[in-house]
Amino acid sequence: MDWLSVLEDVALEAELEDMALEAGTQAHEEAFYTPAKLKDPQLLRDDTLQHIHDIQNGVNSRQKRSQIGASQCRKRETTGGNVFYLVKLEPPFSTPEELAVAANLGPNNTPSVEKATGDEGTARFCRLSPHSKDVLVDWLNLKHPSYRPTFIRIGKASKELSSTSTYPSLGVDTTLPQHRPNAWDASRPYPLQDEYPVWYFFYGTLADQDLLANLFGWSDVAHKLPILYRASLKGGILKTWGGRYRAMIDSPGNLVEGFAYQVQSRDEEDALLVYETEKYEVVRCNIVLEVIASVGLKQLVKGCTFRYAGSEEDLA
Repeated sequence: MDWLSVLEDVALEAELEDMALEAGTQAHEEAFYTPAKLKDPQLLRDDTLQHIHDIQNGVNSRQKRSQIGASQCRKRETTGGNVFYLVKLEPPFSTPEELAVAANLGPNNTPSVEKATGDEGTARFCRLSPHSKDVLVDWLNLKHPSYRPTFIRIGKASKELSSTSTYPSLGVDTTLPQHRPNAWDASRPYPLQDEYPVWYFFYGTLADQDLLANLFGWSDVAHKLPILYRASLKGGILKTWGGRYRAMIDSPGNLVEGFAYQVQSRDEEDALLVYETEKYEVVRCNIVLEVIASVGLKQLVKGCTFRYAGSEEDLA
């Protein structure tokens, strides 16, 4: 998946922005980039950009790119494997090889280059893990203390579906005996981790055809819109976080109404995961589709949805 095709100009680093403000460093206006190497760059709507930006930073703020001197980059981030950084290639590391040395990636771990076009022309980025980003910051502290690196923070929702049990499932404790697989049940849990197409249940901003078309890069395709079906599921309850975003948590037996879409590929799914950010996780669920609402024709399908992965204390 080419992450820049979804979010390279949107997912920003709140940590650096906060430190820049504390140090009295003024954050610059965001220089938006779109992927140059794609035939059809995916341009997201303004409200889509704002939504992703707010989630990535955990606050409601303007879209900014924070740049800060390496000598001020002291804070370490504790995060899971669903967060990474894009760093702009420019002196003192203008090539992936030079970046690999500075970030101590090793001779066989040279990062690939992602190209993007923006207000200032074409730029090149490389992907780094949070740990490698910290190593790079330490190197800059020693070698180029006045240099201000450009980092873009990107988080994505986790998807780790078990191949031997129904874990994780919405509203179901799969550790309980009645939910565990037994020796007489040879069926595999569905959907599988890498199974496509796969049904997804949406209950918030994703239940919008135009937004989905933008995420999937269909904006330039005339009259092409994702097909959404009215749907419902049991096992969750909707809350709000950040004062504006819907979040679903477990609530066994509770009914939630929304829409369903059949994701066709890993690329479409990756776009959804990046949009939802690491604040959410993918879980299995049973979805009731309203196939023909006028006559009450419904269909039960196994699919996935996004469950809130943060602290429930942050929800209202």
